[in-house]
Amino acid sequence: MLYSPSEKGMWDTWMFRHAGTFHLFYLQSGACLWERIGHATSSDLLHWREEDPALQAGTGDAWDSSPLGTGMVFEHQGRFYMTYCGLAGGRPQRIGLAVSNDLFTWTKCPQNPILEPAMGGGIYEKDPDQTFDHSVSWRDAFITFDADDGRFHAFIAARLAAGPYVKRGCVAHAVSSNLSEWKVLPPLYAPGRFHDYEVPEVHKINGAYYLIWTSLECYTNHYDTPFRRGCSGTFYAVSGSPYEGFAEPQDNLLVGAGNGRRDCCVGRLQQIDNEVLLHYQMPGNQIADYASLSAPKTLRTTADGRLVAGYCHRVEGLKKAEVLAGVRRSWLASKRLLDGANW
Repeated sequence: MLYSPSEKGMWDTWMFRHAGTFHLFYLQSGACLWERIGHATSSDLLHWREEDPALQAGTGDAWDSSPLGTGMVFEHQGRFYMTYCGLAGGRPQRIGLAVSNDLFTWTKCPQNPILEPAMGGGIYEKDPDQTFDHSVSWRDAFITFDADDGRFHAFIAARLAAGPYVKRGCVAHAVSSNLSEWKVLPPLYAPGRFHDYEVPEVHKINGAYYLIWTSLECYTNHYDTPFRRGCSGTFYAVSGSPYEGFAEPQDNLLVGAGNGRRDCCVGRLQQIDNEVLLHYQMPGNQIADYASLSAPKTLRTTADGRLVAGYCHRVEGLKKAEVLAGVRRSWLASKRLLDGANW
């Protein structure tokens, strides 16, 4: 375990590295659930400094009133952009954007929300009253810029408007030339297998394109692999194209657990030169107050294109039993660690 806030709980995390510093952003609760986006920095992934929150939820009837939802950070033409979500109950989830010049001070864009499920022209769920749980999935936007076509591409955790409810989960696709005006396209990935494909990301690694996401066992719909039943965790599919043709290997669980456990969630990638890091969180007692950022893994590809997670040299200091900043006694107690035990 690498980091957990000293006072308030954390949930989904995302990270961005700039000028040798890792910036960790995360959903953080206060008086209300996930009312802000927390921020911490590190030069080595071991020692962390808590920073002022990056964003606060809107107030009253604002589209982004608490709770907030997951996002990511990217850089374009010298400025930094952060996606985030408004998850207020009884409304379709929507996606907004914030901008920064230094990764510390963020300003919400006046065009927010920039992406809504109704923009899909009926492809995706959009009416909470027409869903089983009165909730419309439209969150976790991951945005990249494609220099070949000159457009931004967004990948979104969504659900189709039709089909068996617990198998409507998909990754929606949208494009834009300016980050404020978007065209929503048919889904990038819709295998008709599971309820939600959360925090989707697309990365090019060794000539192939990898779509990764998190799925959690829910509504009695089990995500099974050849070696584990009822899996929750981080999964992947692979393609020769960034925008079509994704298929799952036989065993596509990257990190996670079976039998309904919710370990190793929200897997995210960082590409640093020729190194690909996978970082994720451990929920801890299944509640946000005990979630933590776990030690990253280094990813490699096999000859047949599979992804394999392995030891990361960047956390060598853990072998020296260093006391790391930000670790709360209550979190350690919840794990009931013994000397020499693993977590």
